[in-house]
Amino acid sequence: MATVDSQFPAEQEAWTIENLEDASEQLKRMHIQLRELRVTIPKLIQPLTTLYRSPEELFIDFSLSATVAAKDVKAYSQYMTSAASRSVLEYASASRKNNQTGIRPWVVTEHPHWLEWEEKDNGSDGKTTELGGENASDVDDSTLGMGDSDAVEQAVLGFKEAHPKFDINFNKMEKSINCVLQVPTLHLRIQEGTSSLGKSILQVTCKGTTHLAAAIERSIAARRKPLDDLKSLLDLIAAYTDIKSRRCIKCEKLLNGSPPQLPAIRQRIASKSSEGKELDMWDALHEGCV
Repeated sequence: MATVDSQFPAEQEAWTIENLEDASEQLKRMHIQLRELRVTIPKLIQPLTTLYRSPEELFIDFSLSATVAAKDVKAYSQYMTSAASRSVLEYASASRKNNQTGIRPWVVTEHPHWLEWEEKDNGSDGKTTELGGENASDVDDSTLGMGDSDAVEQAVLGFKEAHPKFDINFNKMEKSINCVLQVPTLHLRIQEGTSSLGKSILQVTCKGTTHLAAAIERSIAARRKPLDDLKSLLDLIAAYTDIKSRRCIKCEKLLNGSPPQLPAIRQRIASKSSEGKELDMWDALHEGCV
């Protein structure tokens, strides 16, 4: 979760228009982080709704989910109690007390861009970004969702040609993609869904009751934005082709943990060829090595 170190005048009368604009941005981020907490409990109990081969695997997954949930809650708590957040809330409370007339309920539909903001701190050049994501200018605007069936079919055919180890097909009626990697057997299903912020995203379920299947599903769900782009999602899935041979970039082991697990996390790294062409490279990590 992002944080801000905005400083506001101690005296209410000293606040400028710029201070008020910064305060609005601060409230916006507080609201977004609060909304994101809505998925904390579902993520926490997700392992309890999954079948595992042993109680030990359930314990490992639930422990990891609990750790992530605790970090999210702690980050939100620290943000809400920061000096900047307290200053904004105190100013709002004093303003409401001194000027009680003309206050009306805030309606989110009147502010369609409420869940976006302009980065102004840390030397940013004003790129639009979203919490937990990348700079919008760093993301290709031509994202491919599931709505354009012809384009999706072309993407699936291209993926099949480039990655013959995968068996992949597109169901036009259900608007879903089934993708199977034979060794080890991984069955991934891609469907359109909605994020906690009400935006369209591509959701992936990894069928199976193994720890590896659950770990891969968690890793894909935690991928960086854009979350609605099929092309970048298929690139990520293709990175699992060498799941049985790619060692963890951190511990340099193939198997780690108890019971031993493969590196289920894939992280994209920026790289260029000798000709200066952008290349997609991926690091592998065990969940315990993140």
